[in-house]
Formats: sequence, structure tokens, C-alpha cells
Amino acid sequence: MEVVGLTSSIAGLLDLSLRAIALLKQRGSPRIEESTIIQLKHLQVLVDNYISEIDNGAYDTVYGIRSTTREQLSSECRNLGIAVKDLLEFHRTIAKSRSVIRPLRLAVNQPQLQEFQDRIEKHRANVQLILQISLLQRPVEQQFQISETLEDIVPSVGVGPTEQILDQAAAADQLLVRTGEVTQEIEAVREKTNELQIQQKIHESLLKWLSFAAMHRRLEEIPQTYGSTFEWIFEQDLGNDDYSNFRKWLQEPRSGLYWVKGREGSGKSTLMKYIWQSPNTRKYLEQWQGSSELVTAAFSLWKVGSSLAKSQAGLLRSLLYTLLSQKPDLIPLAFSHYWSLLYRRMQDATQDPSRLNPPLVSDLVRALRKLIDSRGDSLKIFLLVDGLDEFEGDINAIVQLCKDIASSSNVKMVCSSREIGYEVFIQAFSGSPTLQLENMNTADIETFVKGSLESTGDVVIGETDRAELARDITKRSEGLFIWASLVVTSLVQGPLEGDLLGLLRRRLKERPDGLTGLYDQLFRDIPNEQKKYTSKILQILLEWSSVQTLYTSESQGLDSIPLLDLCLADGKMTEVLSDVPVSKDEIAANCKNMEMRLQTQCSDFIEVRRMRRGGSNVERSQLRVEFSHRTVLDHFDLRRARLREFTKVTDLNPSLSLLKSVVHRLQILDVPESRQAIWDFAVAGFVYANNVESVLANQPQIDPIEEADVRVGQLNGPNDQGEANPENPEAEVNREAEKASQDANNYIKLLTELDKSMQKHHEKLLKTGDDWITRTYLFGSRTRKDKGWQSKQLARVHWSNFHPTISQPLSWRSDFLSLAVQFGLLRYLSHRLDEDSKAVRAKKGRPVLEYALCPLDSLNHDLMSVEVVQKLLDNGARPKYRFEGRTCWQNTLEWENTYFKTFTGNASPIETEHRAKLRLKIFSLLLRNGADPLVRCSLETRDVPFEEFLNKYFHQHDGEDLDAVKAIVSKANDEKDRSWKNWFTNLL
Repeated sequence: MEVVGLTSSIAGLLDLSLRAIALLKQRGSPRIEESTIIQLKHLQVLVDNYISEIDNGAYDTVYGIRSTTREQLSSECRNLGIAVKDLLEFHRTIAKSRSVIRPLRLAVNQPQLQEFQDRIEKHRANVQLILQISLLQRPVEQQFQISETLEDIVPSVGVGPTEQILDQAAAADQLLVRTGEVTQEIEAVREKTNELQIQQKIHESLLKWLSFAAMHRRLEEIPQTYGSTFEWIFEQDLGNDDYSNFRKWLQEPRSGLYWVKGREGSGKSTLMKYIWQSPNTRKYLEQWQGSSELVTAAFSLWKVGSSLAKSQAGLLRSLLYTLLSQKPDLIPLAFSHYWSLLYRRMQDATQDPSRLNPPLVSDLVRALRKLIDSRGDSLKIFLLVDGLDEFEGDINAIVQLCKDIASSSNVKMVCSSREIGYEVFIQAFSGSPTLQLENMNTADIETFVKGSLESTGDVVIGETDRAELARDITKRSEGLFIWASLVVTSLVQGPLEGDLLGLLRRRLKERPDGLTGLYDQLFRDIPNEQKKYTSKILQILLEWSSVQTLYTSESQGLDSIPLLDLCLADGKMTEVLSDVPVSKDEIAANCKNMEMRLQTQCSDFIEVRRMRRGGSNVERSQLRVEFSHRTVLDHFDLRRARLREFTKVTDLNPSLSLLKSVVHRLQILDVPESRQAIWDFAVAGFVYANNVESVLANQPQIDPIEEADVRVGQLNGPNDQGEANPENPEAEVNREAEKASQDANNYIKLLTELDKSMQKHHEKLLKTGDDWITRTYLFGSRTRKDKGWQSKQLARVHWSNFHPTISQPLSWRSDFLSLAVQFGLLRYLSHRLDEDSKAVRAKKGRPVLEYALCPLDSLNHDLMSVEVVQKLLDNGARPKYRFEGRTCWQNTLEWENTYFKTFTGNASPIETEHRAKLRLKIFSLLLRNGADPLVRCSLETRDVPFEEFLNKYFHQHDGEDLDAVKAIVSKANDEKDRSWKNWFTNLL
């Protein structure tokens, strides 16, 4: 078949496939019209015809297109057509069936249809390129035919060819030359286009690599300014010693750092957001900018957010992402190594170009420095960093980073932080222009208070009295916006009768100065019957916030808990463990009730916020719950023990409640959006499980013999306020021990339900409707040579073998226990061993011990546990056990070599020291249980003795742990030397 005809057939097939996919994605009615069935049949016949045309065709030579590429494209499009044809047949059958209960749309796997559509679009681009080149080649082929004809004609006319024939021949030759030149130009354009496409893909990949979910969320959610507040920041001269003229600093030629400092709750973040969004900022920067190009970036650190939201890595990634999005031509310069790596991968079809390890802080710092220095004075950079005091890690590192950045002659940087309690900021920024906010915002707070009182319809007092009351509140606030806001709200709570102004003044007088006293009073004023509920919610939120640092999934990046999750955490344990599931209508009603209860009972401390994204149903709730201010978190974090006193009657275990919430979410989820989504739930569940085990380990254990006495002791247990009864402390201990035992049982049951729910969703992701026809593109390339059609078999494999981003060979035979040991779940491991003492030794495939020693790179490695390793060794695990040709000990050292550099590049010195001690303790355990101290292992790119490996990675961590490992290695070397000497002596 002629190339144009065959290529057109393929193009027709792909266009038709897109029509079929669109039809399947759009239909949504439970009733399928007869016209739809006819359409499906018609599309199926047309697809079959195109497949036949492709089978009967063969490509001719096409200039610039390799034969193997053409054949592969033809084969892939043919296979794709067959898949679409089968899909049409399946849905046509479903449509014709009258026994289908659920709507047809429930039988369609939307992610699969999207995957089909993406692959079709990709092939269409290649087909169009071949078709264009084929059409351009036609004139070339015709001219070659003319030339051959002329060569035959000239000898036949004898020795005197006419001038006309010669002129025609010359013209034909010129046309051939020009046609060749045009063809070369087309090829050059094609190559240039391909090169630009590759570069664009690399740029997009690196920007995606830098980004993370909560990158801009905190800055977006900071409240806007109230009315005309903070407009003074751009005024020329305020005549205040606590204010370095900000407008003048923006305009002046010198660069450097401007420090906005103030107490907690003084409005620093709101001011920083106003500076960032105001057009005046760019307006006044123009004088400094001059003829140079200006790029800007901002980031707000957030202690309550995910680990990246409060880290140096998150700060640098966000700034670089924003700057390089404005200047993509500088990406190859900023990340030259990674750019070259991706470019090579783009040329090699066998490699995954998107697979990159998380950026190292050292690489990010280097990239930002290159970006700053790249264009000299021709590129000016304005940076805004809010909340340096929210940083979690080595505070000196973030301070030095800001000073280094601001030292450049083409960078202006605005930073904000608290001052009290952070001497490091005072010492570092003392020579920089500053603004003491609580000494500048008096008029702003008064404006806000007056407006708030006016907007409250219950406060009916004269204008003069209202203004005077507003001035009194402002004076008492001492520059704290949050104090003034809370006080205004509390003043109008309760009955407002009689002398209203006098009543408000008395209430104001009762309010303590400062946030600490105010928070304590607001909590004390909560009625006793509501105080238990408020305490419970605060504890769950505190626990949720504390575990966010253990998340490593950048796709989630939550900084507030969904209302649905909090509602499920507040529910009863029987809702999850019962055989009768709770209906979604009941869950939706519970969420609505909780929202109302939070707004009426906890509004001083908690906010219910409606997010932008999400749907209206129970799985995609738009409502999230968070602390009303960072100071609320700080305040109650120091009072956790006091909060627990109010929930002793209910025996709240916040981590167990959150684990229950995760399991319940998985149970009520119909069809998961993606594999990544359900893995995020699973990882969260394992993190909560780790915290549950920590709590259970510190609780008293009950003796079975004393179990009968507990019932009697409970009669004199805690009083109605949830406080311990001093008259019977023994009964209190017994009651707590029984509760710990009950929690331990529920904990095991919840993990079992987690495993079941994940397996159910794993099957759903491989299953379409009521038939197993989904081709497993996602896993086929790395699990089965035949590319799949084995969904049913794969669904029977445990879900832990199919991580969304990390390839795991099926030969590993991963299971739930192999995940549990990676999260340090010692109690669960003990439970499994109690059920089956051979559980560790009986596992086939990759040894359980190796999972505990070499966790997946997407998991938090701080959860590795020496106790888990010891338990495995006590139950038959051995570091000398070989799997796929290597011992567990060798793979452990290989893992250490791989991840040591990545971890140390992003960790603080304290974190690095903690990790080193943990690994050395584990090394010592393994060496005492048969690991070879003289083994050779990889050190970067060399093969070295274990002793050299130890000195390379742990030489800065002197201590008894390192000495213990070195002593074992030294003893082994001495024994080896004696053995050689004895052998040599015997030989002589």
C-alpha cells in the first residue's frame, strides 16, 4: 500500500478511537438509548475495517523515518485499535443487557478511558508527522522520475539534441536540486522541532520535580487586609523610629534584606501578603529595576503544614519553581546536571525520564545561586519569605541562607518573623532595615475593632461610645490583632441586656492581657458539658498536626484535616468494625452536625474552612478544619496533659481515632481516583499506627488474674469531670490498663480492615464493570512480558506489590507484614508471630528482614526500628539469607550507600546524628547475628571493605555505637590474620 494511504488509515483509526472514547466518557444515564447501541456497533465495525487496512498494508520508504519506527507505530496503533474494539463490544453488550442494575457509567473505569485517550493523542502526533513528510516527498519522487526519463530521451535523439530538450533537462536538474534543498530544510525544521519539544518536556519535568502540593497554599489562605489597613506601608515618611521607610527601601539602588518583626498575632503574615499582592510593590521597585528584567517569588512557611511547608527544601523548591517558571531559559543553567541527565534519558526509550530522586538542599542552594548570578545586573530578583519562625529544623541554616541570598547586588528580600524568643534573628538582621509591627498597627487594629463592632447588630450603642470602646480594646491589645479579634467576639457572646456599654466594659475588664491568659480563660469559660468535646477535638487536631512531618507524599501535602476525616475520627469504633456499614447519608448528616457543633463550641480555637477544589459528595468534602491561628496550636500543644484530663472518661486515644478514620474512609470509598490516592490513605494509616504503638507501650498493662477486680474498682473510678479519683488510685490504674488492652485489640482489628480495604480497591483498579478485560498497561511493562490481559491474576496478588511510583518485582511477594515492619510496627509483628511463630521464616520471596532494613524510598525512614529488627532476628531471620544472589546484609549496605547522600543532603545535623546512631545500632545487631564484618560493599562507584565504608559514612559520629561496630570488625580482621598465619606456618 502507498505510504500516504496506509498512514491515512492509521490516522482514521486513531480519530475514530477518540470518538469512541468520547462517547464512552460522556454517557451517564442509567438508561441506554437504542441510538447509542447502534452508534457503538457502527464504531466497532469502522474500527475493524481500519484494522484490516493496516494488516494488508506495508510502508514504503519514507524520508527521515526509520523502518523500525514505522513498523512499531503501525503495530502499536493496530493493538490499540483492537483494545478499543473490545472495549466497544463490552459496553455494547452491557447496554443491550436488561439485567444491569447500576448505571452504565459505573461500569466504566474513567482513568482507563483517559489513559486510552492520552495514548491515542500521542500516536496521532507521530502519524501526522509521517503524513506530512510523505506528502512533501511526492514532488521529490516525481522529479526523480522526470530525470530518469530525460536520461533515456537524450541518447535517442542522436548527436544534436535540440536547445529545448537541453533547457528542459537543465530546468529539471535545477528543480531537483531545489527540491532536495527544500527537503533538507524540512528535515532540519523537523529536527529543530523535535529538539524544542524535548527541551520543553525537560523544562516541564524539572518544574514538576520542584513543585509540591502545598507550595502556595499557605500564602493563598492568609486573610486579606481589613479595609484600608496596612496601606501606610507605602507612605513616604511616617516619622516613627520603629519603621525603616519601606517605600524608600524598594526604590533605592542598594539591595539587601528588609526585616518585618513583631509579636505573635500582630498581623505579620497579613502585611506580607498585602506587600506581595499590592501593585505598589512593583511600582516602587521600578526605580531599582531600571532597564533590567524583574522576576519575583514568595513563600510562606507554615508550622502546621506538611514537612515541606516548613523546611529549607520546601522554601527553596517553591522559590526556584516560581522564578524558573518566569525564566524557563535559565533551567539548563540552574540544574545543568539534572537537565543533561533527563536529556540523555529522552534519547533512550528504555529509561523513564520522569524518575528523579527528590532534590537535595545542596543542589537547590547551588541552583538558586546560579540563577541569581546568571545575568548579573540585567536580571533583578525580588523575594518575600513569610514566617521564618515557623521553620522546623536548624534555625541557623535558614538565617544564613537568607543572608547569603540577600547579599547579592541584584536581590531584594523581605522576611518576617517573631522577635521574642528568637535571638538568632536579632543578631543576624540587626543591621538591616526593620519594622516593629506592633508599634505601627495601632490605627489598623482600631479600624478593625470599630468595623467589627459596627457589623455586630446586637451592639446598639452610640457612635461616640463605640469609638471609645474600640480605643480601649485597641489599647489593651498591645498590637496583637488576634487578641483584639478574640475579645470582640467574646464581648458580644451571652445575653446583652440593660446598660449595654457598661456590660461590655465590665467584660473587657475581665479579659486578661496577652494571648496565654486569654486562651486559658476562653477555655475555662466553656461549659463543662461542652469542655470534653472541645478537648477531644483539640487533641485530635494536635495529633494530626504532629504526624504531618512523617508524610513524604508530595501529592497530598495537606495542612488542614478534612471535616469528613475529623467526623470519622470522632465516630464510634463499632462503625468501622461492625458487619453493618454506616450509610453515606448518615455520615453526611454527622458531618453537618459536626460543622455546626465546631462553629458553636470551638470557634475561638478552630475554623471550618471551605476549600476551592473538591466535589459535593461525601468522598470529596470541600470543608477542612484547622486551628484559627498558629498561637492556638502553640498554646494547647503545651497543655496536652491538661486536655487529657477532660477525656479520661471516654479514654480518648487520638492516634487510634485517626487510624479508625483512615480505615473508615477506605471502606466508604466507591471507586478510587488513582492508586496514589489510596496509597496516601494507607501510608497515613501506618503512621498513625506507629503512634498508637508508642502510646500503648507507655500505658499500664493489666494482669489477667486481676481482671475481675477491675470491674469493682471502676465503681470508684474517675468522677464526672473525667478527673482521677484520689481515693482509689489503684482502680484508676486498673481501668487504664483495661482500656489499653481494649485499644490494643481494636488496633489489630483496624489494621486487618485496612489490609482488606486496600486489597478491595486494588482489585477495583484492575477491574472494569463486571468483567476482567482491562489491559494492565500500568504494571505490564514491569511485571509480565506479555503486557498483561492478566488483570484477574494480578488482582489476586497482594496490593503492597503495586506501589504507584516505585517498581517492585513480583518475585518479592510483598505482603502486609512487609509493609508493617517498614513502619516500625513492633506490636503488630508480635501479634503475627503469636498467631504463627513461623511467619517470618515462612515468607517466600524477599525476606521480611530486608524490608525492615531497606524501606521503600517514598516512606519515612525515621520509622525504622531497632526493636523490630531484634524481634525478626529472634524469630529466625538471618542477615546471611540470600535472595536473588545477594545476602540481606549486602543489600542493606547497598541501600545505605544509595540513600545516605540523599538524606544528609536534606537533613539537619541533629537529624543526621539521630539517623547515624539508629543505623549503627542496627549494624551492631546484624553483625552479632551472623553478618559478615569482612564483606565488600559499594562505596559510591567503588567496591571496598566494610571497614572503609564505615569510615566514609560514619566518621563524624563518634560514640559507643560506632565503637561497638568497629570492635567487631577489628576482631574479625585479627582472626583472619591469625588464620592466615596458621595456614602459612602449617604450609612451611
